[in-house]
Amino acid sequence: MRSVSLIFIGLLSACNTPPAAFRDSPVSRVEVEQSQFDIRVGDGKALAIRTNAEGGAQLGGINQRATLAINQSTGCSIVPGTFESDEVFFRADLAC
Repeated sequence: MRSVSLIFIGLLSACNTPPAAFRDSPVSRVEVEQSQFDIRVGDGKALAIRTNAEGGAQLGGINQRATLAINQSTGCSIVPGTFESDEVFFRADLAC
């Protein structure tokens, strides 16, 4: 039972772990409406990781909220055509 608990805790802790390229980047926390994001910036790129649970109808507009969070955190705009996302990770090139 203990090993199952440790595995479960390990999986949960990986949910907002950034990729290697952003691992050493400082993090800023931004909230836009009901969505919470950890924003990391490095080499002209931004990574937003949604850190709260949302589902169903709440996910409508998540890309717009992630875009706003990146803009608020960095003060930069997103280069058109570079925004990529799933429901948790959002990546974009920045024009500062």
